[in-house]
Amino acid sequence: MRQGNIIEYLQRNPEDEPTRLDFIIEIADAIQWLHDLQPPVVHTDIKGLKFLISNFRHCYLADFGLSFIVGNHNPQSSSSLRQGTMYWLVPEYLSTSSTVDAYLLAQDICAFGCTIVEVSI
Repeated sequence: MRQGNIIEYLQRNPEDEPTRLDFIIEIADAIQWLHDLQPPVVHTDIKGLKFLISNFRHCYLADFGLSFIVGNHNPQSSSSLRQGTMYWLVPEYLSTSSTVDAYLLAQDICAFGCTIVEVSI
């Protein structure tokens, strides 16, 4: 997409304050859509660089390379699920050996919180 990712777009258009809130809402909608699928999909690498901006100023989630479907993971290899960008990972997710679905979905939610900060500043 010609506008690049959300971080690049906001650096070029810092005065676009109403759009920041719109982008945050669109990001939340994208994550909710993935988590509402049956079974849910976990992106595992939510961050500003993963949201591309269209010419119509809408953001779209990209790069599903680390994503997985909840229930289709191997509990024996839980360390393989702990992927993504370190500063956007939920601390409990890193310290637990549990592969409980709540921890799996929490990774995207924690990363969403970090992305809100990233988009807001």
